[in-house]
Formats: sequence, C-alpha cells, structure tokens
Amino acid sequence: MRKKISRVDFLIPLFVAVIVLSLVFLLRIFYSGGTLQGSEPYYNIRVAESIAEKGLIFRDNLVLSSRQTVANPFHVLLFLSSKIFGIGASARILPFIFGIASLFTFILILKHFSLKKREATIASILMILSPLFIWTFTTTTSLSLWILLDLLCFYFFIKEKRIFSFFLALLIIPFGFTYVLPIVLVLLLYSISVKRLKKSIAFISVVLISSLLFHTTADVPLSASVLAGSNYLNESISEFGGKSGFSPFFLILAISGMFFKSDSRAIRYSYAFIAVFLLLGTFVSSDFNILLCFGLAPLAAFGFIQTSRRKWELGIIKSFVLILFVCGIMFSAVAYSKRLAESKPDYPVMQSLAWFSENSDKNGFVFSHLNNGFWIETVGRSKVLFDPLSRNNEHNKAAYNETLQIYYSRNLKRTKSLLDKYFIKYIFIDRSMKQGLVWEDTEEGLLFLFNNNETFEKRYGISGVEIWEYRKN
Repeated sequence: MRKKISRVDFLIPLFVAVIVLSLVFLLRIFYSGGTLQGSEPYYNIRVAESIAEKGLIFRDNLVLSSRQTVANPFHVLLFLSSKIFGIGASARILPFIFGIASLFTFILILKHFSLKKREATIASILMILSPLFIWTFTTTTSLSLWILLDLLCFYFFIKEKRIFSFFLALLIIPFGFTYVLPIVLVLLLYSISVKRLKKSIAFISVVLISSLLFHTTADVPLSASVLAGSNYLNESISEFGGKSGFSPFFLILAISGMFFKSDSRAIRYSYAFIAVFLLLGTFVSSDFNILLCFGLAPLAAFGFIQTSRRKWELGIIKSFVLILFVCGIMFSAVAYSKRLAESKPDYPVMQSLAWFSENSDKNGFVFSHLNNGFWIETVGRSKVLFDPLSRNNEHNKAAYNETLQIYYSRNLKRTKSLLDKYFIKYIFIDRSMKQGLVWEDTEEGLLFLFNNNETFEKRYGISGVEIWEYRKN
C-alpha cells in the first residue's frame, strides 16, 4: 500500500533546501566578501535598475553598437523588491525564495502522480544536493523564476486549472521563445499521454503563437540566455567544470532507475520529460539542464531505493555501494558550493571596479575580456566594447576579431590605431587574463607595450588587478 505524501513530508526537503542554500551564502561571505557570484547577476541588476528610467524595452548604450534590451518578469520583480529591501538584498533573497517555491511545487507534482512517500522525499533531497539546484537558486539568474513559472504552469495544467496555467505561460514568454518551448512540449506530451490532446491543443497553440508574435513585434532575441555554454558535455557535468551541471553519482542513479520496472506514473512521465530536455539541451542551451534535473530526480530516487532493496550475494558490497552513492552526492554538493563561493568576482576585483565608478572618464570605452563586461558596466558604470552577450551578436563579430589584435600585437603603431578607432580609454586586466585566459607570458603582446610610459599609464594595481589608461598622442 502506498503511503501518501503528507504535510509533514514537505518539511524535510524544505529544511534541507534552506540549509544547503544558506550554506552557499555563508561560504560566499567567507571566501569572497559576500559579492554576488558570476557575471549574469550584474547584468540583471543593471536591467532592473534601468526600468524606472528607461522602461521595459530600451537601448543598452554601455556596449559597442548598443543593443535592444527587454526586461523579463525576473527583472521586474527585482526592481520592485529593490524599492523595499534594496537591490543587493533583493538579488540574494529572490533566487532563494524561488528555489523554495520551486521545490514545494515539485513535491506537489509528485504527490499528484502518486509517487510513494519515501521516493518523493529522496527525489527532492537528491535534487536539492544537485549542483544544478545549488547554482540556480543561489545565483541572481532569471532562470530561477523561469523554472518556478514552468513548474507552476505544469502543476495547474494537470490540475485542470487552465486559467492559472495560461496566465503563467504568458509570463514565460518574455524570457525568450526558446524558453517557451520546454513547457509547450511538456504540456503537449502530457496531453497526448492522458488522451486529452483535442482539449489542450487550443491552449498550447495560443501560447506558442503569442510567443512568436511577441518576439516578432518587439524585435528581441529568441533566447534570453546570457551565459549559455557551447560544449554540452562539459556544461552538463559539474566535475568537468560546468556552471550548471549534474553530479556523476546523480546521473548513475538516474540511469540505474531506468532499468527497474515501476508502476508509478511519476516515473513513467519522467522518461518523456527527459527526452524533451535532453533534446533541447543538446541543440539549444545547457540552461535546460535544471528542468532535466527535475525529470531525473524521481528516477534517481527509484534507482537508489531499488538498489538498496535488491538481494546481494555479499551484504558488505551492497553497503559499500550505497555509502559510495551517498558520500559521492554529498561531496559533489559540498565541492560545488565551495567552487561557487570562490568564483569571481572577488573582493579585489570589486575594489578595482569601484575605482572605475569614481575616477574614470566615462566618454571612452574600457577594453577587457568580454567575461568582465557586465562587472565593468554595472559596478564600474563604464562603457565596454564587449560583454558576455556580445558573443551572440553577429554585428560585432568583425569588430571583436579585429580587436583581438590589441591583445597580441607588439606593434605599437598598429595597436594605437585600433585603440583610437574604437575610442578605447582604459584597459582592465585581472589575474585570470594573465594566467591563460588571454596571455601565457608576461612579455606577450599588449603586456610588452605597457612598458611604453608615454602611451600607457598604470592608474590602478592591487592584488593582481590592473587598470591602464591609454594616452592618445
């Protein structure tokens, strides 16, 4: 007889989630002075801050050639909450709240599909300890709200509350057309499986057409992704360095769960959802891995439980395997949390950006690696040639390829001509750029030209971060 999920059973995963997410915040304070990790949070903060002055759709003039920017619901909520708590506190609180709400909704979905009490609890805890969950709900990323909206939309859809589901689907549209596809495909697959396609086709069609119309008339990109990775395998395994990857132990449990028979509807539906998100993740964006994690979690839990129930010839081996899985998943969570806590920007980088904000000439551009772009724009309040979104901009490709010569050329005349052409006033260099991201040798290219004191003046240099001013003569 199945034990239904009770209210008390919600408390265990929610308690674990609060502990795990809070731990990452505390580690971040210890290792990096409490700065927001990653690059995307600073872009989201700047969009939210721009809403009051420029509206929901505006031209971003802090990057070469400028670009049209559309605020999504995450930016709107960040803007509104900043009026009460301040932008810094809101940037930390909102993802945390969305994470707890997403977990709660996920448990409700498992309850609807009659997943056993034990399986639901283990599935929730395995998901919480996934690097994907930790990254998404401790980072100020739009994905945190997008996931919650997807889960709520699906939950109300399966509960036959179509008005609520439709409203939530409309809120997903501003995130980008490609971010509407997952919920549309999931609703389509579910409708087919329960033989209600005729009843749902109008709902799904309206959502899809509305999304296409919005992105056509608003002239915005089909994808709202800021930092989507290009190598799906590397981005999908946390131990390979993926920012939002799976633990290998989690994947092994999920794969093993596929080989055990189950009469649970939640397990059966997981197969279809996994196929959708694997396809989207491979060809569109690794951002969809977090939704794939929700699909894999019930299978991983089922795999763990069935492994513990199987008869083994040697009980000690069975115990060893189960302990290995538990320790492996916990180790991945702790190691990944530490990696997040130590990630850039650290305190020295933030200090240098504060110098930009207070001392730099705002008429010229700052030249740096595009990974540093959002920090310079938001904290330094300065214009950059390129930021992480520039890699998706075909109009800037020629300029980007040309400015690469600035890094590696030791020809002062050629370098000066490029600096003049792109109105570059400052050059920002951090430790990572000197440690392989751009240069391998301290006398390479632009680093060698810095010896020319008539052309370049070092304005800032603390803890491996340097700011050079170009003197046009």
